[in-house]
Amino acid sequence: MALDLRGREIRACPRTLPEEGVRFEMGTTAMVRSDNFFSGASTQTCIQIDNADLPKAIRPGDDISFDCGQLRAVVLECEQDCIKVQFKESGTLRQGGSVLIPGHRLSQLPILRAQDKEDILTVALKNRFDFIIVPNVTSVKDVQEIKYARTEAGSSLAIIAKIDNLEAIHQFEGILKYADGVIVLRNELANELAPEKLMLAQKWMIQTANMAAVPIYLQS
Repeated sequence: MALDLRGREIRACPRTLPEEGVRFEMGTTAMVRSDNFFSGASTQTCIQIDNADLPKAIRPGDDISFDCGQLRAVVLECEQDCIKVQFKESGTLRQGGSVLIPGHRLSQLPILRAQDKEDILTVALKNRFDFIIVPNVTSVKDVQEIKYARTEAGSSLAIIAKIDNLEAIHQFEGILKYADGVIVLRNELANELAPEKLMLAQKWMIQTANMAAVPIYLQS
């Protein structure tokens, strides 16, 4: 069994008004904040997310996308607890969809949340899980930090790193030295790489992982 940590993963509110999703037109704006994630709902004026650290990492001019990259926007303003975005296309925000930001911004968010560390202790160890799966890994340092947290908890669980951003590809060989396996998320990488470059990167990662004798899994 595997414990899938949240880490740097960002998701939109599990509820939207209306329930079938919120429609945004190209050129319209909305605020993105995390102060009411569990009790509020995302609307046309305010998108609730579950990561309060996002405003500290994002900058005006950065791209941001919602619902696994289906709805793209640009950041206009950043405040201490929220950001303002303008949509670059029309689309619908679905309930609980993932929020994607540039890979070089991900590294400014904590790789492990307090809840993740608690889950390693109370869920993974207690239930004798075999793996820890970590999303949004960007560097060797991330994997080292996870290994330290695992060891501190008295565990030898295998660590599987998700390769879902461009920074992780740049650090891929180093990540292989510390991870027990990797999962390549092609859909999310497609938001940062053109199709032909993604194909070349995928081929190179498979060859590199095989040479290092590290299990690699491809996920669409």
